[in-house]
Amino acid sequence: MSGIILPIMLNNLIASHGFTRAVQYTSCLLLGCLIGCNVLLRTRLPPNPNAPPKPSPKQIFSDLSYTLLTLGLFAVVSPNARAAKSAAD
Repeated sequence: MSGIILPIMLNNLIASHGFTRAVQYTSCLLLGCLIGCNVLLRTRLPPNPNAPPKPSPKQIFSDLSYTLLTLGLFAVVSPNARAAKSAAD
C-alpha cells in the first residue's frame, strides 16, 4: 500500500487541497489502518506460565546508569524536537 497508493494519493491531494491538508488526510488514513490492525491483532502463542515477572518502573529506574542515560536522551531529543517544530512553522 505505502509504495503505490500513498504517493499517488499524496500527489493528487497536494494538487487539490494543498500540502498541509494532504498530509493531514494521509495521516488520518494511516491512523485508520493502524486502528484496524490493532483491533484485528491476536497473539500467536499463549503466555508462558514460567516467564519471570515483569520489573516495576521503580526497579528499572533504580539503576543509576540507566536513569542518567534516559534523562540525557530526553534532554538531547526534546529540545531538538521543539526546534524542528518551530522551524517548520
